[in-house]
Amino acid sequence: VVIGIEIPPTVVLEVIECAPGIKGASASARTKPATLATGLVVQVPEYLEQGDSIKVNTETGGFMSRA
Repeated sequence: VVIGIEIPPTVVLEVIECAPGIKGASASARTKPATLATGLVVQVPEYLEQGDSIKVNTETGGFMSRA
């Protein structure tokens, strides 16, 4: 028996741990590591904070945008 699972192209996950956000960092291209609710660690822009929800690309595991 073959079972197929279709994974969505993106998922929304909560940031559960990261360094504090920096005011005025939205113009900066610098990133910081953030641990998501699933345990995945991704690089996110410095302006994001713990508790924010983000959109993650399921193919690459990379940050896409704030959700």
